[in-house]
Parts: sequence; structure tokens; C-alpha cells
Amino acid sequence: MFRFLTKFIKRWFRNFLGFLGLVYVYDGFVINGGVSIVVLAGFVMTFIEIFFQPLLKMLLVPVNIITFGMFSWLLTTIELLIVVYMVNLAEFRPFAFESFRFLGFEIGGMNVNMFFSVILGTIIFNFLTNIIKKLSSSGE
Repeated sequence: MFRFLTKFIKRWFRNFLGFLGLVYVYDGFVINGGVSIVVLAGFVMTFIEIFFQPLLKMLLVPVNIITFGMFSWLLTTIELLIVVYMVNLAEFRPFAFESFRFLGFEIGGMNVNMFFSVILGTIIFNFLTNIIKKLSSSGE
């Protein structure tokens, strides 16, 4: 029981920091209501990871076999969409960014629609939570 509780708290804290980072770094994901809603989103995501992720992994086995595991981010996308559905104050939204220069190259501004906003948000959330997982001593 103690092992399950420590695992749950570690996952919750990782998800909490992931959502907090996603809100501050990414314009396409918004949580209205402050830190308490971020805490709630972290709890919902942790609950989904512990209880529903094994079922979702089994459903996505054919897709992962066909794509050699390259489509595994779809699992996190589904989980994030469930969190957004369950926590009404969290949402993905389309956004626009202006052009910018990087190393002499100019990247033109564009509008990002809802589909690509969710995909980009998933990539950023995975990146942030993986960094947090690697920085923690036990990893899980």
C-alpha cells in the first residue's frame, strides 16, 4: 500500500509540474482558475495513467506494431483530451504566433488550428514530463 501511494504521489507531482510547465510555455493550452485547477488536472491525469492507461495501451497495440512504436504519443494525446474533457477549466485552443528569426533564418508567422494545437501540446507535455522523470532519482 505504501509503495502504491508513493508511486501515485510521484506520478501526480510529475503530471502537476508537466501541466504547470505546459500552461506557462505553450499558448495553445489554457487552464482557467489558477493553481488549484492545475492540481486537479494532475490528479485526473495520474488517475487515468494508473487505471486506464493499461487498457488504452492494449487497444493501441496494433497501431504501435504497425508504426514500430512511433505512434505511442497517441496514448498521451487521448489521455490529455480526457483530462480536458473532465476538467472543464482546462482547454486546448488554436493560436497564432508571429514570425521570428533564428540563426539567420526567418520563420514566418502562422495560425495553428485546434488539431495541431493538441498534437503540439502533447509533444511538449511528453517532453516536460520525461525531463522531470529523468531528473528524479527513481524515475517512476
